[in-house]
Amino acid sequence: TNEPYRLILPFHVQSEPFRNGFSFTNYNAHDMLHTLRRAVNYYRQDKDVWRQLMVAGMTGDYSWENSAQRYVELYQSMMDQPLESIKAS
Repeated sequence: TNEPYRLILPFHVQSEPFRNGFSFTNYNAHDMLHTLRRAVNYYRQDKDVWRQLMVAGMTGDYSWENSAQRYVELYQSMMDQPLESIKAS
């Protein structure tokens, strides 16, 4: 999975503590509204969960240095694969 290269890792109560945000797959108004309502519900109803989410977001390394290193790792991993497998991905 390419999750380590994503800026926002989807949050679920049962998920690992490093999850840091809310996302949705289908980019449409309905799914966006559902996701926003979910986030607001946690904000209003479950302060402990909201605090964990805030801490996870604030402690993440979003620096250019970190992003650049992840791209280098991604490109290096692709260089280790035959060209045909990269085109198929």
